[in-house]
Amino acid sequence: MRVLGIDPGLATLGYGVVDTAPKPNKLKPFTSITYGFISTPKDTPIGERLTHIQRELRVLLRLYKPDVVCVETIFFFRNQKTIIQIGQVHGVLALTFHQARVPLHRYAPLQIKNVLTGNGKAEKKHIEIAVKKILGIKTKIRPDDAADGLAVALCHFMLPGVQLKRDQLKKDITKAKLERAQLRKTKVEKKLTFGKK
Repeated sequence: MRVLGIDPGLATLGYGVVDTAPKPNKLKPFTSITYGFISTPKDTPIGERLTHIQRELRVLLRLYKPDVVCVETIFFFRNQKTIIQIGQVHGVLALTFHQARVPLHRYAPLQIKNVLTGNGKAEKKHIEIAVKKILGIKTKIRPDDAADGLAVALCHFMLPGVQLKRDQLKKDITKAKLERAQLRKTKVEKKLTFGKK
């Protein structure tokens, strides 16, 4: 499963794409495919800024083909203007992923922090440390918004309910493979039996 995580913002939108590792193990179950940010100039009309964000999101969808998109929900802001801007970005996100038919999930900042660090009040630096450790990233993740995007994606993977669904999916796939193998074996045996005199 491939997840695109997004830390929404009008000036800077952070994103990170996380997938299950090619050879997943307890030490490194996930791998980072890419991470970065989308920025828009402050002196540009709001319509152009939102259009630019949507255009770049569509590029990400086309390049990395995520199965799921996860977004951090609106946090408390004292500045009313900031709340309105973030709300507008959320609207663009919802529209873009709906049109692309990609499932969209939302997680609260406290929920993301708690899943990754065990502390719902963890600071940004602690989130980055957790993200780097889980994904095996050695270098500094810049900007912080990109680290937050990766954190959102990891939150989706690491939630107990999601993990159970992934484990069940693996079991179902394994069972289906065994059933197909058994069916092929039965067909071969029937052919051999039919060919005997």
